[in-house]
Amino acid sequence: MQNLAVVFDTNAYRALSDQALAELREYEVRAGVHPYASYWVVIELLAHMALKDDPDFGSAIASLKRLWTHCSVKSDDRELLQFLADSENQLCKAIFGEPIPKREAEAEAYAQIVSAVVHSKSPEAWSHYQPALDYLRDHVEDVEQQFVEDMWDHVVRGLDPSAGSWHPLHDEPELRKHLAQAITSDIGRRLCARMVVRKAALQIDRDLSQESVDAKVDFVTEVFPTPLALYNEIVRRIILDGCDLRRRNRANWIWDMQMAFQTSPAAALQGVPVWLITGDGDIRQAAAAVGADDVVKSVNEYRDSVSKAAA
Repeated sequence: MQNLAVVFDTNAYRALSDQALAELREYEVRAGVHPYASYWVVIELLAHMALKDDPDFGSAIASLKRLWTHCSVKSDDRELLQFLADSENQLCKAIFGEPIPKREAEAEAYAQIVSAVVHSKSPEAWSHYQPALDYLRDHVEDVEQQFVEDMWDHVVRGLDPSAGSWHPLHDEPELRKHLAQAITSDIGRRLCARMVVRKAALQIDRDLSQESVDAKVDFVTEVFPTPLALYNEIVRRIILDGCDLRRRNRANWIWDMQMAFQTSPAAALQGVPVWLITGDGDIRQAAAAVGADDVVKSVNEYRDSVSKAAA
């Protein structure tokens, strides 16, 4: 396990106690594991800092402190947060060779806010960051709302233009069954990959020819099987079960997909493999379905692996 990079999702930090994380970090040091913070985890947790009466305020602070303890390093008498590159930005670079404008500077700004939160005795000490926290809270809501609207427009209404609920083709159960099966096929995976490519093109304002789209769909399908499998499963649940993404926590799937893009069987960080450690069952099931469970682990699976490597 020498020279392994890991990134934890939000659920993983919430599941670990401070003591359990401290023990895990000892194993990681002995095993040569390098933890990195996720851009998306930081955004999701900081969004809960905007309102003191947010029901997740306390748990988010605790998770941010664990993330800082886990992923910060000392450099010239300073503590710095080590970030894994933003998956959306990396995806645009991988597909088009071009980053999202101004995106790369955001991680440093977020690291400063996390540092202020985890090293302060009270929220008043970071009050000067309130405009940034308000922005992040609105940004998280906007991202989730856009995800819901996209799935409604392209999946529900795409299949059934007259649909009045999240159960498209409600009166045609056999057709729904066949469509749900089709979405998990290679054709379905390519359709989801096509949506990923087109979204990335929009983020950098790139026009695409049909031939260009097909080549980039091939690339995404090969390199990022786990997020595509998760995407397909969400679509399958909508078609077959009428899964309403407006229900509490359903829109959170967008963050799960972003986390799934953080790693790939073909990915490496400066030649070092990257594992995703997640408390989310849907991500792990998606990884297992495409044979990528060697780079996507539960907290318990990871603890077992790293403790053995450290022995």
